[in-house]
Amino acid sequence: PISQHLISLMGGVLKAESSVGMGSHFTFELPFQIIEQDDPDEWDIGEGRRPYSVLVVEDHPLMRNSLQDTLESFSLIVTSVPSWDILFKEVGEKEGDEDRYDCLILDMESEDMYGIETWQTLLNSIYRDRTCIICLTSPMGKEELLTLPVDERPDAVLVKPISRLELYQTLGFLFHPTHHAGTVDLEV
Repeated sequence: PISQHLISLMGGVLKAESSVGMGSHFTFELPFQIIEQDDPDEWDIGEGRRPYSVLVVEDHPLMRNSLQDTLESFSLIVTSVPSWDILFKEVGEKEGDEDRYDCLILDMESEDMYGIETWQTLLNSIYRDRTCIICLTSPMGKEELLTLPVDERPDAVLVKPISRLELYQTLGFLFHPTHHAGTVDLEV
């Protein structure tokens, strides 16, 4: 049950075959985006389309700069701000369809993130069908976000610290939802 639960949380399927006296054979399938470029300095998430625009909210200056550098290496247009207050000003100024942010990457542990009230204000300020939301948080914060009603949840929740590959794969999945499944076999 634990393996099946973890695999289903990742969008996969677990299968088991068992023969008396022979043992069991387990397989699972998980969705993964295939990164075709070997050079990590050439990871272009846009795949030839217009550049995606991303707004990052991160209160720690080193983390904010690191996120900005990483996202720019994916050929994204990045705006980074140190607080949710500035986020609301930025989102309010980008009301036109051409100016909107394609993705918000939000530090949920920022000092001016006041919980559900701030979250509701954000949801009322953006077009959810056109702007994806990635939340960066702690394991406990992830659990809290997953208790929200489905239509109020972020599109992705990443537990800090995050890796470059994890961020790339998450953005790739959100910007390009068609993905490939891989099969991994486990012998028991």
